[in-house]
Amino acid sequence: MPETWKSDLGDWYVERGAWEIGTPTVGPRSCYSPPYCAGTVLKGNYHDNSSTRLICPTFKMPSQTDRPSLRFIHWYDFASGDAGYVQIKIGKRDWQNILGPYVNNSGGVWTQPYYDLSAFADSTVQIAFLLSSNCCQISTGWYIDDIVVTTVTSIDEHSSERNANELFSLHPNYPNPFNPTTIIRYQLPASSEVQLIIYNTLGQNIRTLVNNKQNAGNYSVQWDGRDNSDNEMANGVYLYQLRAGEFSETRRLALMR
Repeated sequence: MPETWKSDLGDWYVERGAWEIGTPTVGPRSCYSPPYCAGTVLKGNYHDNSSTRLICPTFKMPSQTDRPSLRFIHWYDFASGDAGYVQIKIGKRDWQNILGPYVNNSGGVWTQPYYDLSAFADSTVQIAFLLSSNCCQISTGWYIDDIVVTTVTSIDEHSSERNANELFSLHPNYPNPFNPTTIIRYQLPASSEVQLIIYNTLGQNIRTLVNNKQNAGNYSVQWDGRDNSDNEMANGVYLYQLRAGEFSETRRLALMR
């Protein structure tokens, strides 16, 4: 399913919105892999009160033994209350979220998310990028490049590792939902002052997991569902946020005891 955009969407299509293909003149002001990438609006801010999808053509997911995974590179800047989601649909079923919500901004840098698609192996699917915006604030939006579903047999491991190591990345926690512990993984391309913090949905600091300078590399941190005073937290949805230099990314996790 790699995107092969030239000067237009090709066999991709847009649902309810103004996703465009080309070179942005706002936001990142260039594509990660010039000259073409996708953007909500390439020359200005996205629209308020919108729910718009960029959708790939239908394709057959590789088998589970091939360990399919979704990788792409994105840059985003959203107004308060707006968010981006990556979704998947099997056949004629409803869309379901697999990544996101992406909120606020990506810290002014391109980042590379990753998602294990093994649960959808051998299914006929579509993947979409959904921007959901409210009234009445807007911002520059979401820009996406180098979308690909990789497998262990198709990926050039050395090239992939080299490209990935050039980017900050906060990965989905596993397991999610979890009880009693979950692992949060992230990647630093350079030495940085790092904060990894768990918040509740009110934005209150529940647990500071990391607060120090770290060298470039891949890291894994465990959260045991407890706060800074070692009290067990109640069931519910929490946010975990990575800040490293100018980079910032936030994801959701669910505690179910």
